[in-house]
Amino acid sequence: MYLPVYADSFTGHVRDRPPAITVKNEHFSGPILDIIELSLARQGHAITWLNVPWARTLEMAKNGGHIDILPHHSMTIERYDYLRI
Repeated sequence: MYLPVYADSFTGHVRDRPPAITVKNEHFSGPILDIIELSLARQGHAITWLNVPWARTLEMAKNGGHIDILPHHSMTIERYDYLRI
């Protein structure tokens, strides 16, 4: 599926979830992040990863805060309205 994208740079919230996502001293790595970065780079975009606690990410999402990508989250029926796939 192709989705048109208009932003040059994206913001992603991550937490340490080895081995898929590793956060160490504000250095972000892991295969999931590599795939996202490669996909965005091929489209001419970049991403800034932020180590944000899950409770803050949820609160920001509920209130319309700027979060473009959540590579690892738990979707529930209650969260569907603000964590759309």
